[in-house]
Amino acid sequence: MSGRAVSFPARGEPGLLLEGRLLDGSGAGLVISHPHPLHGGDMHHPVVQSLWEAGGAAGFSSLRYHFRGVGGSGGRLTHKSPLPVADLLGAVDYLGTQSVRVVGYSFGARTTLHALTETEGGGGIEKAVLVGLPTRLPANPSAMSNLILGRRIAGEIYKPAIDLERLQSCPCPLLVVAGGSDPLFEADKLRSLGIEPVVIDGVNHFFSRRIGNQAPDSADLQRLAEVVLGFLS
Repeated sequence: MSGRAVSFPARGEPGLLLEGRLLDGSGAGLVISHPHPLHGGDMHHPVVQSLWEAGGAAGFSSLRYHFRGVGGSGGRLTHKSPLPVADLLGAVDYLGTQSVRVVGYSFGARTTLHALTETEGGGGIEKAVLVGLPTRLPANPSAMSNLILGRRIAGEIYKPAIDLERLQSCPCPLLVVAGGSDPLFEADKLRSLGIEPVVIDGVNHFFSRRIGNQAPDSADLQRLAEVVLGFLS
């Protein structure tokens, strides 16, 4: 599936155009947000690509897009920039349907969580899935190596994510999905907030099973898509 190229403005920023690819469908709208742009994340990531294709195959009008400063999208994003909530909401506005569901992966999951809790009525989002939502973040080189390589290294230090309490005030049905070997994810942390995540055993933050390899297997991508679309449909 290749879809068609589209462009749209960030919400409230008409001069900031973002690029995306759309699979036209007859059902609800589906927006998929990619991982951290400053760590190589874009809309071509295998997790994003596979969920986009699965959404299209399920009949959704499925849209993946680049956050500002990535690919052909305008603007700029730095480590000091606020989360690009306006970019995600611009994608929701572009679909223009009464029913829009959203999937965010990693950085995209955090952006989705903020979009749901910072805007009136959840920004027009009917359902949301947060894939690979970090409950903690690397705080030293060993912890970053754990993330990149997908293995445990002694001496790792993490800092807690500061926005997880937002999960308790989401205005729409919400699902959290994560890998059982993701060093950034603590299932018990979510359970303490009353959220029961879906954990896919054996995969890391990139939904890969191999040390030093961030490419997921097709079977794991299919399993992820089944979980996500089963909730959204």
